[in-house]
Formats: sequence, structure tokens, C-alpha cells
Amino acid sequence: AEAGAEGDNQMVVETQSATDALGKSESAPMSTQQAQEAPDFVEEPGQVRTLAAWIQVGDHHKKNGRNEQAVSAFDVALEMEPRCIPALVGRAETKRTLGLHEASIDDFDVALAIEPRNPIFLATRGLVKLDLGWARSAASDFKAALVADSQCQLAAWGRHMTARFEKKAPLRRLVLAGFQKPCLNTRYTECRRPEFSVNGRETYWSSDQAYFLYRCRTQSSWKGTRACDFPTVKAGRSLCIIGAPRRKEILAPSFVRGWHEWDGSSWLSRGPGCGVSSIEVVTAPPRAIGLSGFSVATLNGQYIERRQPCWVANGRETYWTLDSQHLLYWSAKELRWKGSDGLSWDRIQAGASVGFMAAPVRADIMSQEMVDNWHEWDGNQWSFSSTAGVVSVLPRAARTVTLSGFKNESMNKIYQERRDELIDGREIYLSSDGQHFIFWCQGETRWKGSATDFLPKIRKGKSFSFLGSPQGADILSPGLLKCWQEWFDNKWIYRPEAGVSHIGTVGGRHSDVRQKPHKRVLHVSGPPAKRSRADVPAVVVRHAGQQPKRSSREQGLASTDSESSRYELATESEPENDGMLTPRSQHRSEVVETIFSRYDVDGDGHLCSSELRAFAEAAGFDGDDQEWADEYRQLLAVNSGGCTEEKGVHRVAFCRLISDVSGEGLYCTDEELLGILDWPKKGA
Repeated sequence: AEAGAEGDNQMVVETQSATDALGKSESAPMSTQQAQEAPDFVEEPGQVRTLAAWIQVGDHHKKNGRNEQAVSAFDVALEMEPRCIPALVGRAETKRTLGLHEASIDDFDVALAIEPRNPIFLATRGLVKLDLGWARSAASDFKAALVADSQCQLAAWGRHMTARFEKKAPLRRLVLAGFQKPCLNTRYTECRRPEFSVNGRETYWSSDQAYFLYRCRTQSSWKGTRACDFPTVKAGRSLCIIGAPRRKEILAPSFVRGWHEWDGSSWLSRGPGCGVSSIEVVTAPPRAIGLSGFSVATLNGQYIERRQPCWVANGRETYWTLDSQHLLYWSAKELRWKGSDGLSWDRIQAGASVGFMAAPVRADIMSQEMVDNWHEWDGNQWSFSSTAGVVSVLPRAARTVTLSGFKNESMNKIYQERRDELIDGREIYLSSDGQHFIFWCQGETRWKGSATDFLPKIRKGKSFSFLGSPQGADILSPGLLKCWQEWFDNKWIYRPEAGVSHIGTVGGRHSDVRQKPHKRVLHVSGPPAKRSRADVPAVVVRHAGQQPKRSSREQGLASTDSESSRYELATESEPENDGMLTPRSQHRSEVVETIFSRYDVDGDGHLCSSELRAFAEAAGFDGDDQEWADEYRQLLAVNSGGCTEEKGVHRVAFCRLISDVSGEGLYCTDEELLGILDWPKKGA
């Protein structure tokens, strides 16, 4: 078993490649050991390589896992011929392997501008977008690929994965900053429901539900406007008061900046820092580190976590102020957390250890020991302060990662974050049964899964493992990290659908309840249910032709599909009482009790897996056995008190599940519960 676990030298480094479409002969996947033993290209004195030779060099490096050298070779080829398709696609694939997804998409964009109907290029670009969680944009690429070639298996598989992502992935939330109107500088939560989509894309709603963001098809840009204008925008108009740069994806890991704002008479640029300042997963929000006690006032405040690959330094996440003026990063040279200004970011990523505040050596930024004892640079020397340092970490709830899709069922479990045991300075994730764990391997720059029996050896630098993620990827990626490799039958096997299936926190209650809840089951069939204010974004639903109420106190709104159109903000009114049952009403409690008793077939006071699945199917769940197994494990994880896999969920936990609007439960509106009462009883 030890020999098999240490089989990393046999890990596959080559998977299906888009260059297959170029008619190039691809060799069998090479192991890391073979790659290290492969002869390098030797440049003879006076040798001048041709374009084809540089492409050959790039392909050689790419297949052998030397990705930086491959990119350099493709760069030279593209300097010689900027429209060279093999070099563009080769560099795009290599950048994806390095985690440079946005740059990879840029190269595929150029290649598709030359060959716009190439199905492999379209499908592969879709997969890169899916890596980032851009499901709707990826779906467009897969659809175009299948139009070009209905037999394209890569596109068909990508479309299947997109459907799974839309159904299973947690909602995303982004933060805007830098606008003149303070009400615009807030969090916006994703809404995927078809009735709230615009131009086939998801929308994002502000915390107070007064504004929303949507994708404008005619101008290929993201825009923001008032919630009361939703019906008009849904009907095809392009009203907005803020606008992002064109052809930029709002969920780009590098963050879309350089937005413009309408001041009532003209469009104004609010500077390069105006726009997206944070992207997070609703079920596992980023942590905020609070600093205090420093003599320079601007250093005191909150620093928000950034985990995207483009914001990683020395293999660790970074923490930034909301205005991106200051950051905290891990210094590999000094083995400590340091603080610097945002202007030094490029130097920090290159390996420099610059800054003007420093934490104790080897201390974890989440630990209680970091409350004080930091150092601060006063311009001439480092000064020690016993009161300067971390004063808050929010939220402190441990994160959870659910793995699924592996042949070894013992690895398909929920893993909980542990910071009392660090490997390579990073947290580990321990399985619910304590038999396996996930750790960061700095030597291979990837997350790996192993048995806890090997923990002592892994602490000493060994790399015993059964699972391996893609290199350079974040295990908490909003795109739900897939394409892992598994040690099975004494060899490494590439599992394109295996990996992270859910991200959460212990307790799982971090969603903004004022936003429309993210349901993990489908609606019951039947007539559309009425919705309460807590159930949908608080838009004023008016007929598209109905004139909005006008308020002279509000500023004007720009319409980008008409040169002279000006609109006034509408006054939103509270929705009338529609007679719906409230979640806390006595009637709802009686309905819940009746439903629980109906599905508790054996009358033991618990809903076991089969009984709870019968309820979930009545509520709209239509997944297969594996999908239900994953769902059931996740439901037990967030309702662990008195709930076991054998017994199932008891009455109190069931009430929590169907009233949980965080996306972690089986939330049902009052109307849906009444519909389930009328649903034909299914034998559990």
C-alpha cells in the first residue's frame, strides 16, 4: 500500500488536448519520471529555429510537464507569426494547466477569430470557462461547438458537466467598490432562476435588493441598474447607471475594474480601482482579517481574503483592503505574514519580501497568538508593538469540502478544515471518519488526498497520496475543482468528473436571507407559487409597457439603446399581503408535522435516506442514486446534531432543513409544502 501511495512518480501529466484537432500525432501520456528522463532539445551554435521548430519545442516541453518553458517557446513562435493556430492553441492549453485561465481564454479567442467554427476550439474554451465557474458562458460555447459538429464528444460532455454545475454549484457573491453613490458599493448575490435571468444569463442582486447587475447582449458588457427596472430590462432594453468595460466577464478572477457611472447627465470614469473588489461563494464566504494597533491609521481595518490563482503569493492566499491599497501576504523568505502596499504586488508575486508590518515568525494568521506582537516599519527601523496585530477573524467557522466521483468510495466524503495541523504552512481537510485527509503539496503545487496513517511521513516531506488535483488550482474554487487523478488498480487514472462537489462551512448558514434562496431541489410541478418578499428579489413587477412612478428627488437613469432617452428612478412600494403562510406561522408548523409523519414510514421519529429521498423527490429532486448519496451526506453534515447516516434526520433537523434559506438545506416555501401535501405519496 505504501508503494502504491507513493506512486506520484507515475501521475499522468497529459490529458485530452485540443491540438488533436490540428492533425498532430499525440503520444501516450507520460509519467513525471519519464518526463524528467526525456532528453531536452539541444541548441547547436549558430542554429536558427524555424516557426515549426519552435512549435515542436513548445509541444515537447508541454508534454513533459515543463509548462513555463512551453509558454516561452510558443511566445517566440507567435512573435514570428501572430496568427499561428498551433502556437495559439498550444499556449492556451499550457496556460490552463498553469492556472492562467483568463489568458488561456484570450488565446482561444484569437484562434477562434481565425477559425470561428472549429468545434474543438469552442469546446475547449468552454471547458476553461467552466473551470472558472462561468457556466452560462461555457454553455454557449458547447452549444456552438455542437452546431458546428453534432458528434463532438468533448462538447457533449462539457454540456453535461455544465448542467451538473448549474444544479449543484453554490451561488456566488461579488462586492463592488469605488462608485460615487455609496448604495452601489455593496454585495451582489447571484440569482440563477430562469424568471430572473436576462439575455440567458444569471443576474446579481444587491443586499438591499434595490439594484441588480445583468449582461447586456448588444454591448457585450455587464451593467447595473435599479431593481424596479427589471421588467423593462427583461423585455430587451439596456437601462443602466453603472457599466463595466466591454467583453469582460464579471466573475473574472482578476476582477473587472475600470467601470463607469452615470451621474444624471453624463458617463464618468471612477478610476482604475472602481468595480469588482471581491468574489466569493455564498456557502463559504471569504474571511476578513481585522488589524488594529498600528501607528499608521490606514493600516488598521479589514483585509478580505483572495484565493484566486492570480492573487496568490508564494502558494498562499492574500488579504486585501476593500480599496486594494494594502495587502497581507505570506513571505516564503521570512516564514511570516507581512503587510505591504498594493503597488508592490508585482514585486511580491516575483518573490520579493517587502512591507511595513510583519507578524511573528511561523505563526498562523488565524491563530489566537497573532492578536498582538507584530512589528511595524517607522521609516527608519522596525519597531515592536505588543498591542498591534489581528483583532478579529470573521467568519471563524471551519470550511468543508465534499469530494465525489472517485472509484474508491472511501474517498467520497465530507472533509472539514483543520488548522491545528498545518502542512507546508497550509490548512488540511480531515474526512468525517478521520481516515483520510486533503493537504497542499508545495513541491507539486497541488492538493492531494491521502490516509491519515501517512500523516507522520507527509509532515517530513514525503508525498504519499491516493488523489491529486490539477496543479495550481484552488480547492475552494467557485467553479468546483474537477479533473482530479486517482491511484486505482496500481496506476494513476484521470477522472474528469471527479473532484469537489460542494463547498460549505460547519453550520452552513452564511447566506443573506433577504436574497432569493438558492434551492438544492427543484420546484414541485403545478401552478406557479406566489412568492413572499423573502423569496424573491424585491423588484416592482410591472407590465413592460406600464409607466413607472417618477420621483423628482432621484437622479436620472441612462439608456444605452437610445441616444436621447432619460428615465427617472421609480419609487418602490411594499408588496401587498398576498395571503401566503409565513415561515413561523402555526399553519406551517402543522403542515410540516403532517409531512414528516407521512414520510416517516417506519415511525421511528427519523427520516432515513430512502424516506428523505421520497420527500425530496416530491419536492422536485430528480437526481440518480449517486447524486442523492452526495446530497444526503451533505444534508447530514450541516445537521449533525443527533443525525446519523443510519438513522437519518429527526423532526427538529427536518424543520431546519426545509426552512434553511442558505442553500445548504431543502428549503420549501409555504406554497410548495402545500403542494407536497397534495403530492401522491411515494413508498419509501
